Amino acid sequence: MSTNAKGRRLPSSCVNCRRRKIRCDKPTSRACGRCERLGLDCAVTCEVVARPYYHTSKERFELMATIVQHFSPATSLDVEDLRQCVSTLKSAPSGSWCPSPTQEGSPPSSVAQSTTIEALQAISAANDPSPSVSDDSLDGVFISDATCQRRFDGASSYTVLQHKVSSCIAERFPRLALLQREHTLDLRDGEPLWSVPAIALPDKRTCEQCGVTFFSHINSVVFILSPEKFFNAVDMAYSGRDTTSSVQAIIHLIVALINGSSENFELARMQMEGVIEEGSLESVQALMLMALYRQKHNQRHTSWVVLGSAVRIAQSLGMHIKTDDESLMLKEQKTRLWWSLYELDQWSSCILGQSSDLSMDAKGVPSPSDSLTAGNTSPPMYASTSARLAQFLSTAMSCIFLNQQRREQDTDGLIQDLEAWWASVPEHLTKVIMSDSFARATLYLRLRYHYILVLVTQHFLLNSNIENHTTSYYVKVCEDNNDVVITTLLDMQARNLLTDSLWFDSHHILSTSLILLLRIMKRPLSTDLQDKVKSMQSLLQSSSGKIQVYANECFNQVLKDISTSKNNSSHISELTFNSVLCDFNLWE
Repeated sequence: MSTNAKGRRLPSSCVNCRRRKIRCDKPTSRACGRCERLGLDCAVTCEVVARPYYHTSKERFELMATIVQHFSPATSLDVEDLRQCVSTLKSAPSGSWCPSPTQEGSPPSSVAQSTTIEALQAISAANDPSPSVSDDSLDGVFISDATCQRRFDGASSYTVLQHKVSSCIAERFPRLALLQREHTLDLRDGEPLWSVPAIALPDKRTCEQCGVTFFSHINSVVFILSPEKFFNAVDMAYSGRDTTSSVQAIIHLIVALINGSSENFELARMQMEGVIEEGSLESVQALMLMALYRQKHNQRHTSWVVLGSAVRIAQSLGMHIKTDDESLMLKEQKTRLWWSLYELDQWSSCILGQSSDLSMDAKGVPSPSDSLTAGNTSPPMYASTSARLAQFLSTAMSCIFLNQQRREQDTDGLIQDLEAWWASVPEHLTKVIMSDSFARATLYLRLRYHYILVLVTQHFLLNSNIENHTTSYYVKVCEDNNDVVITTLLDMQARNLLTDSLWFDSHHILSTSLILLLRIMKRPLSTDLQDKVKSMQSLLQSSSGKIQVYANECFNQVLKDISTSKNNSSHISELTFNSVLCDFNLWE
């Protein structure tokens, strides 16, 4: 075995596996399986790896042991006893202790353990920085439910009112307080949920391959979960351990999205009731994946309804509420996931011409950070920039639904704000592509920026027969940004960055083609537009679907009309509209 200059042997595990304290299968000449799967740099060094979660001083251990023995005399310091005590502590809701079904009818010793848990919770409550009912900055309270999830109730709910009333009962109304303690009602929602054995999972190699493609093509532009979390879930599911319905649904849906497997989709659909009942972060992730799959299969309205369920779970978990009692990693995961859900809901609502379910003020939600959840396929500051772009989309949709007079005023302000904001975005997101791994995310960001500008000005393209300075300006903005979108899509095609796994790729191609179709109808003799039409046809042919086939045929008819009637522009216009606007059923 190789050694360093001092003669010390190099460890057999890589640095990443040593930090996680897991088994490393690193061969001699290449990266270990885990680092290769996650895209990490695999290196074996003599670096001293600190693991604060596993090591502590002798004094600190003795102090912790004294606290445990003081409040729980019946609990020994044996690992199994401590593990049992901690598992019971986790299952207890805030402020009370509710035994699990396996503990009902247990020996009297459980009473001592109940007292222990209440005492430990009292200690943690004294030092808990989490927002309480008396905290005026929090417009509501968090309450645990039967699934051991922390649910958020808004200020207008009677649960919050009851908490505020209870907070002043003890001193002023002692008899009422005693009555409340003697007659405690369990008002928590749901039933305790347990993990179940995995059902009909595809082979592990297929899961891992689909996972790598998913994180490269989809998760790079719409963050749903971290690679490490997914691959750890796959390892757990295939190790024979029970997993939750949400985790199983996530695995099936990722395989269904990438491989187009209807069998895996049906297996995931069977899990949906358990996913919604679970109501966890994983439930939100599973529902987002389900929505993407249904979009891909031309079920956009059903997808929108599924997203509505994800929005409700996110609101019940308080993912939009800033708290200080959670770990930094969990807090950032919730924030990043909430913004991804916000973006997905905004774009899906925009496609259907609907208002978003996320009616809360997004300005009050902290911006996502890349420091803890960034992957190898998203450039720095991508998450916060993409979230801000979704807010502009929300404003754009509000402008579109306004009356004509207000629309022009608000559109002008929105265009100025959007262009000024884009000018302030770092250059690595707007001009220079840092690396091939960041190319899809960077180009997708630019694609959506120019798409929003087209979206808010396309109405003026349809009504450009009203000649004035304002209308001409908006038409030029629409056409210029439509040209940029075409160039961006062609660049993505040349780099092989377009995918049929994410329906938004096809949507951007279709919407861009439709604007180009309107433009060439108005200026059929423009050779530049004719060249752009031929370029867009190559994009339409590369994507599957009956709408894409129809759009391509529309372009064919337009070019035929132009080629046969070059000297009669009015006749071209008449033939074009007659040949293009035929009967076609676009209902799902």
